[in-house]
Amino acid sequence: MVELQDNQRAESKAKAEIASRILNHVFSPGESVSENQLAETLAMSRTPIRTAIRELIAEGLLERLEPKGYIVPKLSGEDMQQVFLTRQKLEGLAAEIAASGANPSDRKALSDLQEEIEEIYRNWDRDRFTDYNERFHNTVARASGNAYVERFLKQCFWRTQLYIYAYDSYFLSPGKSRDTFSKGLYGPTYYEHRAITEAILSGDAAAARETMERHIRSSCEALVRRG
Repeated sequence: MVELQDNQRAESKAKAEIASRILNHVFSPGESVSENQLAETLAMSRTPIRTAIRELIAEGLLERLEPKGYIVPKLSGEDMQQVFLTRQKLEGLAAEIAASGANPSDRKALSDLQEEIEEIYRNWDRDRFTDYNERFHNTVARASGNAYVERFLKQCFWRTQLYIYAYDSYFLSPGKSRDTFSKGLYGPTYYEHRAITEAILSGDAAAARETMERHIRSSCEALVRRG
């Protein structure tokens, strides 16, 4: 049991470290990486690296490079439009289903997350915000109760993050100020997430879908203006 937990912790750490390097452009789009390279860079054995790579491929942050090796996905306007459109429709569906039948646990999680973003917005913390944002969208997907929606949304979410980290001024600037945040793509997030949460908790399925789709669509449009 202890060995299993140690392995899981190593795999989780490897995945988080590799994902961070991809999103923050330590590994650039189009750059190839190898298990050996990652094991040396992270000072870890290849076994947790291999597991982490499989998960990151499934989530769209890495692609297999035949016959051997892996590559950070190249970014393109066409791919960005496609993945955001897919995420918009899937996440709108997730919000609609969640409004119709989210269980008490997920409803409480959404309510708690709304209180958390209010605190984050008052006492600015970039790392805490990015963690919150992932948990918010994961919670909406889970609240749909549809395993396929949840699975495919996870892949769409991380693929869109490649573009957000590449083009949003909030991530491009070294500053962590509220001013930098408010001028970036994530500035309207507080208000948009509140509207989505209120629609889901009130059971308004149509409004939940509409507000979620508008949220994802506006994110893509903001990136297009920047890129």
